[in-house]
Amino acid sequence: MSGTGKSTALAELAARGYEVVDTDEPGWTVWSDDDGGYVWLEDRIAELLARDRHVPLYLSGTVSNQGRFYPQLDA
Repeated sequence: MSGTGKSTALAELAARGYEVVDTDEPGWTVWSDDDGGYVWLEDRIAELLARDRHVPLYLSGTVSNQGRFYPQLDA
């Protein structure tokens, strides 16, 4: 997945006025030995998704616990 243009796409979306969060950036994930990789900090993601917003949010990142948030995501 490296080098596919994710960061470029997120930068362009932000430049067009959309809210963008790249969960690969520090502060969004923590290493989990139980899960064998990084997982989202669920309280931070829950707070992010609960915020009122006037523009769409583009959330980037792939972790094993993301499925817990699928009901709150459009795609």
